[in-house]
Amino acid sequence: MRRFVAVFALCLLVVVPAAFAAKLSSPRSAHVGDTVHVTATKLKPGRYRLSLVYRPTARVACVARIGKARRASASGRVSIRAHIPANLQCYEENETKESKVPVSAGDRYELTVSVPDGPTGSSASHSFVSRAFRVK
Repeated sequence: MRRFVAVFALCLLVVVPAAFAAKLSSPRSAHVGDTVHVTATKLKPGRYRLSLVYRPTARVACVARIGKARRASASGRVSIRAHIPANLQCYEENETKESKVPVSAGDRYELTVSVPDGPTGSSASHSFVSRAFRVK
C-alpha cells in the first residue's frame, strides 16, 4: 500500500504541473515566405508576440519577431498569424547587435510565443512556450 501511495504521489508531481503548462499549436515546418498560424493556450495575461529563433552558438541568438503583438484573452488564449521571414537579426548575449543571417533549409529553428524583453529575451514573469520548427 505504501508503495502505491508513493508511486501515485510521484505521478501527481509530474502530471499536474504539465496539465497547467502553456501549450502551443503550430505547424512543424514551412517555406520562407509562407504564412503560419499559431495558437497558444493557458497563458498568463500579457501582450504576446511570435518569434522565429535560431541559435548557432550558446552565446548568439538570431531572432525575428514576426506577427503583431496580441493580448491573451481572459481564457489565456492567443492566436497569431505571420510570414516566415527571409532573414534573422543576430545578437550576442541579448545585447550586441551582430549581422543578419538568411533563413535556410536544414537549420534548427524554434517558434516561440512570449512577452518580449530585450532584443532576444522574454519576460520571466509571463508565460513562454516554444516548438521545434523546420524550414523546407
